[in-house]
Amino acid sequence: MLLAWLRSLLVIETLPPAPPRGEEPAARRSWLRLLLAPEELARDPERAPTPRRSWLRLLLAPEELPHDPPAAPPRPRARWLAWLFAPEKLDR
Repeated sequence: MLLAWLRSLLVIETLPPAPPRGEEPAARRSWLRLLLAPEELARDPERAPTPRRSWLRLLLAPEELPHDPPAAPPRPRARWLAWLFAPEKLDR
């Protein structure tokens, strides 16, 4: 009995062969998995693949802000209020 128990402890276990890479067994496909699975999109040959970033890097990375539109040309300044704020001329 002790020898049988020792043999059961030392038995080498093997796993069943893995299913092909592109397919999953029909029993493992649920409607939720099908609904939330990533969608296979066609690759654009002109666009290079973007490197994957971690969520922490995406969260803490500096934001790419849009550039300001070009400034409008300055308005011609009217000097109609300058007489109020101009320093007094004492040599008159």
